[in-house]
Amino acid sequence: MKNTVTKQEVDAFDPNLGPCCNATNFRVHLGGTTCNAWNKSAINAFVNDFLSSHSEYPSQEESIRETVGYRKSHVPHTVEESDELKLQKNRQERKRKLYHRHRNVTFLYPSLASQRQLLEQLTSAGMSSDEERLVGHYKQYEVVEPVWRSDIVTAWLRIFDAVYAYARRSKVYGDQRGSAPRVRMSRTQRSTSRKFVPGLPRNAYDDMWFKCQIHPEDTVRLGPDVLYYHDARTIE
Repeated sequence: MKNTVTKQEVDAFDPNLGPCCNATNFRVHLGGTTCNAWNKSAINAFVNDFLSSHSEYPSQEESIRETVGYRKSHVPHTVEESDELKLQKNRQERKRKLYHRHRNVTFLYPSLASQRQLLEQLTSAGMSSDEERLVGHYKQYEVVEPVWRSDIVTAWLRIFDAVYAYARRSKVYGDQRGSAPRVRMSRTQRSTSRKFVPGLPRNAYDDMWFKCQIHPEDTVRLGPDVLYYHDARTIE
């Protein structure tokens, strides 16, 4: 089965703007899971069309939806799709590790303890992603910042990076020879993914991104205002 949905289409898809496809132009993302927004929308399109033609099954909508999802999850992936899934999983794992590194340093330094709750609200989904590339015989990871995240939060997170690097140099984590941190290179391009973390303060979101949202009161669901700042003792 040929996958006619590109990664760019999946990243750019916004379910708030309508379904990804319909019964006459049915397209699933074979390289993704049944949980991604595109495939959820495709499953909905299939189920709605099926029920409109089979009125005898209205009470079985959920079981039909589950069956379609199960069938999709068992479609074999091509080599290219398997490689893309592996890259996605590796990228998500690096985001989780980055989040836990940030969170762990809040237990090491008292001046960061008050920042832990704000960090936990961001979750790993609020961390920067990265793209892996080979430079000679070495791997580098180009940082890709979420398009929805404000520069204020990005600057605030960089202090956690600096504190973690200082802790490593000071051997707070013990002797870690042979496990040097991977090189992450910043770049100005931001992620094209439409996924974001809802419920954060207004100043956690990029102004231009926020103004482009449709009914942000329902989708973004702003949380209470807070200040993203660090104690002077941390910066020193």
